[in-house]
Amino acid sequence: MLIIEHISDVLPHIEGRSEFIVARKDGYTVIDYVFQMPDSFAHPMRRECRGLKFDASGKLICRPLHKFRNLGEDEEHQPHRFDLSDPHTLTIKMDGSMIAPMLLDGAVVFTTRMGRTDIAIAAEQLLTPPLAQSIREALEAGFTPVFEWTGPSNRIILRYADQQLTLLAVRCMRDGTYWPHAEVDVTARKWSVPSVETVRGGWASIVMLAEHARGLKDAEGFVLRFHDG
Repeated sequence: MLIIEHISDVLPHIEGRSEFIVARKDGYTVIDYVFQMPDSFAHPMRRECRGLKFDASGKLICRPLHKFRNLGEDEEHQPHRFDLSDPHTLTIKMDGSMIAPMLLDGAVVFTTRMGRTDIAIAAEQLLTPPLAQSIREALEAGFTPVFEWTGPSNRIILRYADQQLTLLAVRCMRDGTYWPHAEVDVTARKWSVPSVETVRGGWASIVMLAEHARGLKDAEGFVLRFHDG
């Protein structure tokens, strides 16, 4: 667990590091990274600097997905460090825009990593009144739901026929804990949105899983999350 309650909890960890920015917006502040150095994410707090949002008083109001790495990208993520016999969840890697809501001036609004961008505002067309109310309740309880927005007008690499919000995760804003996928799945059904698709396979090792992923066509890959966090 990594406690973040106020912007002052984060600022000392990015002081003097040019790859991170503190962007003052209209009524809120964003902390994000704009490029990577070899040690940019060596500290757990810097891994959280992927679109954190703070209100005018400095209180944390949005905690989207932390920065996670590709298999083999650095020493910490070499294949020999992972054992697929340990409890884990494997989901597809969607190819859209990460959307994380926050409360701004009393309203539920969508954000991307850099805040209320054109993409975030466009995604709000899928924010129905019942969904907005459900999201509000989660935010007021201290949790950030994280979605992927996909659709033909938001194509990155893969083509999606219809616009859709898919629930990827729900995080405790204070300590960053992720809800188990089963709980995310139940929540998605209550909110009448899909949850990210899980993948079941019989791979004996993460190397075999990686080889399978490399051979996929029209797919982005997988996200592997171990249950110990």
